[in-house]
Amino acid sequence: LEEVAAGKEGMVERAYIPSLGLSNKASLEVDLDELDDNDDDGGGGGGDATVALPLERDLGVRTLWPEVGKLFGHDGEIVCLASRGDVAGAEGGVLVASACKARDVENAAIRLWDVDTRHCVDVLKGGHRSTVASMSFSSDGTFLASSGKDRRLCLWQKTNPRTNNYHLAAAADNAHKRIVWSVEFCPASHNKRRLLLATGARDGMVKLWSVATTTTNSGLPDDNNDGPSSVTLTTLYTVAPSKGVAVMSLSVSHDGALLAVGLENGLIQVWTFQNRDDETNDVGMELAHAVPVRNCHSSAVKALAWRPAGGGGEEHILASGGLDGGVRLFRFSYGSKDDV
Repeated sequence: LEEVAAGKEGMVERAYIPSLGLSNKASLEVDLDELDDNDDDGGGGGGDATVALPLERDLGVRTLWPEVGKLFGHDGEIVCLASRGDVAGAEGGVLVASACKARDVENAAIRLWDVDTRHCVDVLKGGHRSTVASMSFSSDGTFLASSGKDRRLCLWQKTNPRTNNYHLAAAADNAHKRIVWSVEFCPASHNKRRLLLATGARDGMVKLWSVATTTTNSGLPDDNNDGPSSVTLTTLYTVAPSKGVAVMSLSVSHDGALLAVGLENGLIQVWTFQNRDDETNDVGMELAHAVPVRNCHSSAVKALAWRPAGGGGEEHILASGGLDGGVRLFRFSYGSKDDV
């Protein structure tokens, strides 16, 4: 006490709250689905100390990507983002989709931003009734998939190939039994009329969906089947990576060969697709590798991302982020099932 009063060295820089044990049990247990929007971050790994967010001045000086501008439009805290690359033939270049915490239909809207002009180019309404938790663009930018707390899976399609406007093309109510935390498009296959879409939810299930597009022939001479199109969502395959454990995040490799699954208990699995390019609906999944527990997170895996194409070689590099505050990198050799 005398050293502390005198301001001498040796003071503890920080303190941590211990994990819940016999002497400090939680006083109340509640279902995460019943929490209000203040607890929509997915839970998992209770007992960890809260990590303070960096200040704006720190972001501008200490990060690899300093802030170059701000986009205003949402009334609440941003929950998820998705980006579409510069697609040939599309106006506006890079497009960003954003969604915020919401308790009603109005705030559950998705905003689309043109990165070059930093303007909101479209507001997608009528799809969700509460917070949107995840979004994903298809590789060609034609579709935007969204899912969230209302357990609804929405599919938005470009109104015109040369614009950045989207409309609600299809939706699946009660796509999962619990909150749908993650949605990911698989890169386009040889079958251009059908895309694959993966979803993961708090019910512990991963689902594969078929996104089929049917173009109406106008019947006119020299018709190129470029008339109005209809889109259908169909469930192809359902699997539980770890029984009773919520699926928090998904990521598909750039070549569409591997699907990474992040779980609430911190574990990470890598799955492969079966009959990936078959013309039939006989598509499935097979567990290729389960990352050893010692190499995984101690809390929920909130984000997964594969290294984009062009990284060189056959290696697949996976990055993961968890509620334990850690970021991990994994190297996989395609086809060997071994974590190098």
